Amino acid sequence: MHKSVSGKPTLAFDLIEEFRQQAVDKVVFAMITKGENVKVVKGQLTPDTRKRLVEKVLGRLNNKEIFRGQEMKLLEIIESQAKLMAEHILEKSKYKPYVAKW
Repeated sequence: MHKSVSGKPTLAFDLIEEFRQQAVDKVVFAMITKGENVKVVKGQLTPDTRKRLVEKVLGRLNNKEIFRGQEMKLLEIIESQAKLMAEHILEKSKYKPYVAKW
């Protein structure tokens, strides 16, 4: 869990950790293993590389997968999990984390 810091959305940071591997890491690994031109200059991705990465991450967020018996976009799963976390905080339900399939 991220340490609470005034003015920072630390709860959002905690929630997104469940999805970072599927939404970002998987895309980055795919780009590298497929031999795409990933350029880094002075420790930062080039603007072209960043643009392609963002496009691919957004595409990944719109990909559908089966989640708890339903076909859903990854973006919809994130929204569903955020609602479930809110219900858990309000002690209305138990939080069940998202577990991705590779």
